[in-house]
Amino acid sequence: MIGLGSSPFLAETRSEAETKKPLSYWEREMKEAKNVVVRLEGRAFVFEVDIAEEDLILEMVSSLSLFIKRGFPIKVIQTSAPSMGRSQSMWSRILTSVKELGDWMDDLKRLARIHRGRT
Repeated sequence: MIGLGSSPFLAETRSEAETKKPLSYWEREMKEAKNVVVRLEGRAFVFEVDIAEEDLILEMVSSLSLFIKRGFPIKVIQTSAPSMGRSQSMWSRILTSVKELGDWMDDLKRLARIHRGRT
């Protein structure tokens, strides 16, 4: 590539050719990145996801169905606190069926909408 870098005409031609190049699969199919924070706290492995990312949260939670279908119950300990509130709620339950997991996911959707409305 002798002399290509110094010619403004050739540089313009290269950029035109690049814009006509078909997009790769990644450029066509990928959307904006989701933010996921992973924290290791003692013996806990914690995922933090923005509450507005309902689709990502539901995908992560629904993947627990694989373990339930294999006969492994899931013990859920859930805490929530309003962003400006002083009280915190906490409960636990054991999910033993995919239906119970679906019911919990519906509860999470409602709770997320309430929290998003308060922020």
